[in-house]
Amino acid sequence: MRTSPGDRFYTFTSAVERLLTRLVIASVALLVIVQLALYGQDNSYLTLLERFEGRQAEPVPAVAPAPRYSLTLHLVSRESAPRAAVVVNGTPAATFVTGRVTVAVRNRDVLEIDGSAYPEELIFRVTARSEGVVEPTLAHEVITRGDIRALGTVRGESPSP
Repeated sequence: MRTSPGDRFYTFTSAVERLLTRLVIASVALLVIVQLALYGQDNSYLTLLERFEGRQAEPVPAVAPAPRYSLTLHLVSRESAPRAAVVVNGTPAATFVTGRVTVAVRNRDVLEIDGSAYPEELIFRVTARSEGVVEPTLAHEVITRGDIRALGTVRGESPSP
């Protein structure tokens, strides 16, 4: 006599259910055994975090911010170029709407001139800098021809001890 598909399904699911029940009981029993084995032992070797629980963190000493400098750049080759920009560390900082810009910089900032919107030659010159700036030098010029050119990295004087 042949068994119906419903009977075979019931037999299969009953076997799976018995297997799952046995696995759950075995897992709970193993968990209880492990917890009893660890009860009362010094388990500080398991984590370092337990040593720090309840302690207040040591305050971190404040670091003085790097001094800020200013640089003034002048567009020499024309009166203005509103789509030309000074780029500080990859971020546009000012545009040459009036032909002259002053930007705030810090030591080790990377300066570039973005003249990519203008295919003709544009000449930019450093005309002023705050005290303590070593580079870029006064009268340093950068020429763009529809591209982005590096003005240099800001270098300030080392503070004397």
